[in-house]
Amino acid sequence: MKNLIITSIFLFSAVAFAQKEIHPKISQEEAQKTALATVPGGVVKEGELEHESGKWIWSFDIQSGGKIHEIWVDPMKGNIIKTSIETPKHEAKETLLDKAEAAAKQAVPGEVVSSKEMKKHGQKMYMVRIKDKNGKTQTVTLDGSFNVVTK
Repeated sequence: MKNLIITSIFLFSAVAFAQKEIHPKISQEEAQKTALATVPGGVVKEGELEHESGKWIWSFDIQSGGKIHEIWVDPMKGNIIKTSIETPKHEAKETLLDKAEAAAKQAVPGEVVSSKEMKKHGQKMYMVRIKDKNGKTQTVTLDGSFNVVTK
């Protein structure tokens, strides 16, 4: 019974840490208006609050003229942090990195610090660095099918 209680407490703590939330001062609507102002005539295809490159951002994919503009808005100040035009190749790479991060977080619950795609012996691999519930940064390596190779 004691082990069950300890295990339950551990699992609850891990889930709570993994779901760490930010409370943005800028609403999604406000951030979206700011993002749309940078792409006149654009249409928002996707918008979300996400942790990217070590910081929280409002991220919007805005379509205009056959191009997808990715706009990052600071969720605390409301200013534009980054603008870029995504190519189909970049979109595909970002989707694969998102899958790798999700698989790595299953192996090591925590906050993704960084992720990258790499080649090892001619094979596609992913390296994801995660800050675990104890604040320790761990590296999870996955193969091209998102199977954990090392952690």
